[in-house]
Amino acid sequence: MPHLYLLGGLRAFDGERELASLHAQKIRYAALVFVAAEGETTRDALMGVLWPDREPDRARHTLNQTVYELRKTLGADWVQTTGDRLSLNPRITVDTRVFEQAVQRDEYRTADDLYRGDFLAGTYLVESQPFEEWSERQRARLRRLYRKCVREAMREASSRGDAAAALEIASAAAELDPLDDEMQHERIRLV
Repeated sequence: MPHLYLLGGLRAFDGERELASLHAQKIRYAALVFVAAEGETTRDALMGVLWPDREPDRARHTLNQTVYELRKTLGADWVQTTGDRLSLNPRITVDTRVFEQAVQRDEYRTADDLYRGDFLAGTYLVESQPFEEWSERQRARLRRLYRKCVREAMREASSRGDAAAALEIASAAAELDPLDDEMQHERIRLV
């Protein structure tokens, strides 16, 4: 089953095989990431994020080429198009979606385990201010969700009287973000 990991870095797999060739194709990877994180998007939205300064006809041509090359590299069924809309095939697992679904179902411990770091941590894809701004909004939104699930998972563990689990959760969160004063204080309090 294909997997796309966006938390704690950026990696794509087709089953067990990592699709490492994408790392050299940064604009294609950026297009894939945008479509995957948005769930569904329009061609205009993607063009505006990746090629904001290009004339619309030229940007549309570049997008068509990008989608063609993605399909050639990944397989025809990864990126789906319906009219002016682009989406990722629903059979492809995207860790941000799985994480968000766990939070929505109040499965905080599961969500906590899924969060391996910030959205696209340590990854630079394209020289586009709109893409960088979009990435930062995604990063901040997912980080807020993560902080919520950590607090809730710690609360649940504490209410069960499982101080060891609460300490483990706080410690893992503090290791992911050593500058998070709240988690550092929680770890000290729970020791």
